[in-house]
Amino acid sequence: MGANTIYTLVQGRMLLHYIRDNNEVGVWAVAIQVAGYFLLLDFGMSGSVGRLLMDHKDDTTSSKYGSMMKTGFVVCFAQGALILSCGVIASRWLLPEAIRITGKNFIHTAQTGELSGGQMELFWALLMWQCILTGASFGCRMFGFILETHQRYDVVNYAQSAGFCVSLLTLWWCFEQNLGLYSLVWSSVASTVCVNTWIIVSVWRMKFLPAKGRWGQVSRERFHEIFVYAMDVFLVSVGSILITASQVVVVGWALGMGAAAVWTFTTKTFAMAQQLISRIYNYSTAALAEMIVRGERERLQVRFRDLVVLTAAAGAWVTMGAALCNFSFLKVWTGGDRMAWTVENDFLMGIYIFASTTTRCHVGLVYVSKELRAMKFIYVAEGVAFLVCGTMLGRWLGLAGVIAAGIVTNLSFSGMYGLRRTAKMFRLPMREIVFNWLFRPLRFLVVMFGIAVAFRYATASLPVLWQLITNGIITVVLGGFCFWKLGLPENLQKEFSGALGKLRGRFLKQA
Repeated sequence: MGANTIYTLVQGRMLLHYIRDNNEVGVWAVAIQVAGYFLLLDFGMSGSVGRLLMDHKDDTTSSKYGSMMKTGFVVCFAQGALILSCGVIASRWLLPEAIRITGKNFIHTAQTGELSGGQMELFWALLMWQCILTGASFGCRMFGFILETHQRYDVVNYAQSAGFCVSLLTLWWCFEQNLGLYSLVWSSVASTVCVNTWIIVSVWRMKFLPAKGRWGQVSRERFHEIFVYAMDVFLVSVGSILITASQVVVVGWALGMGAAAVWTFTTKTFAMAQQLISRIYNYSTAALAEMIVRGERERLQVRFRDLVVLTAAAGAWVTMGAALCNFSFLKVWTGGDRMAWTVENDFLMGIYIFASTTTRCHVGLVYVSKELRAMKFIYVAEGVAFLVCGTMLGRWLGLAGVIAAGIVTNLSFSGMYGLRRTAKMFRLPMREIVFNWLFRPLRFLVVMFGIAVAFRYATASLPVLWQLITNGIITVVLGGFCFWKLGLPENLQKEFSGALGKLRGRFLKQA
């Protein structure tokens, strides 16, 4: 997470230093998001492979694990080829022709209404190369699934950290060679090669591949198992991409490429906050899946409750801290007012990240259980609702309208459905989950909101660097104290105290 933060900050600063036109920055941001739509051509197959691999990893007496892995490799390579070919065809011919025929272009500026011919060509080229890179690297995703199945997230983190370093060095060199936005393409190529090489070698050295004679065959039975579950996962992926990969597109469509560039930079703090909070759930999925497979329902309920409480409490702390520090952080990071928005947007964005990371726990449990049922349709409905509401409110209320649309659609669709499924799974009333499980985190959110608003205005007259330092200290010290006393229940306080005591004892013993 620390490496990702440093990478994001350095990459963004280099981008603003070498690319002076906000419209070009917006072109890059929208191209990346549009390329994400081509991941729908995966049809949920790779996600299905990753989840089903967890069901077979403990079976050492048969070749099912090896057969699932081998079938998964075939599926990932086929999907990668499909994404690559369709991305190239769409970016070089289909989409430009559709815009030419219909006369409707979602890529425009707020000032002139149209991008220049060179900027349009740059957009299509960036989109094509991003699709090529995504498709070419798709086959290697299977090795990442193997590490996640064995809960070796540390290896993935080390690989990504190395990839960040390689990416930044490549980006700087390419910018110095005056390659413009194509520098981002080459930095992505270098990073992808580095990360995948590290992961492949790690899987081989850790002997996570099946033993000789246990590989099995690419079988119709395994493919059918993957395909059936993938059809459910696919619709969830459609909704998820409509929600996450459409934010910049909606902003660009409603307010222009310049606004898309502003959105990309002003939300970076919250994107990093979301990644940090989401790690709590991400690192728990394999353990939750094991409890479900083994039928440990009572233990699952206790651990999942603690997971929800911890995620919500951490979300309140981190998101309100981000809202407090974002204004001064952006000024220091970007070197001025080139990328800035209002105080209201900061706190709206904090509430959105808090809501989405908390509801994601409940939705994620449904996904891990493999009983998706109506959730696939709920996600699609949420995605469509966000596109419509975000575009309309964006044109009326600006960036605040887009954020408000995200909050309302998240709570109304996946939030409500996830809560109901959690209540049904554990045979609990919904009011117990909302008013019992989430009482302390919600109370802590209100307190953190008050602290953030008060200090945001109290430090407004300070020089921007001292404002950032002061608000950062307030977030860590006062926010951390309130997190411990107000956000966490007594059982989690005892658990963390015990874990910290063990770490301290281990450290003293080594010293």
